[in-house]
Amino acid sequence: MDINIEERRENPLLNREEITVSIRVESTPTRKDVKNGVAAKLGVDPSLVIVRKIEGSAGSHVFRAVVHVYKDKDSLSIEPEYIRKRNEVTEDEARSEQEVEAVQS
Repeated sequence: MDINIEERRENPLLNREEITVSIRVESTPTRKDVKNGVAAKLGVDPSLVIVRKIEGSAGSHVFRAVVHVYKDKDSLSIEPEYIRKRNEVTEDEARSEQEVEAVQS
C-alpha cells in the first residue's frame, strides 16, 4: 500500500487535522488498512485517526480517502456516532487478528 498525502489542513477549532490521501493498492482498501497506514505515515496513535470516506474509480488502483486526525481522544466526540462505529475494530476482526498473531508466533 502506497499512501501519499495530497492535502493537509489544520482545524484548531475542532482540534484536528483534516487530510486527503491517495492510496495505490491492488484491491479496495479497508478502513482499518487506511487508518493504520495513515497513522504509521504520520506517527500518531491509530485510535486518534478517523477515516471519513474512501473513493475509487472503476478499473483504477488509486483510491482517495478523507481522514481526520485528532489531537486527543476527548475531541473524537465531535464525529457523528455512525462514523465512529465504522472506524471501531469489531470483535470478529479482533479475534481474527489474535488468531493471525498466534499462528505467526
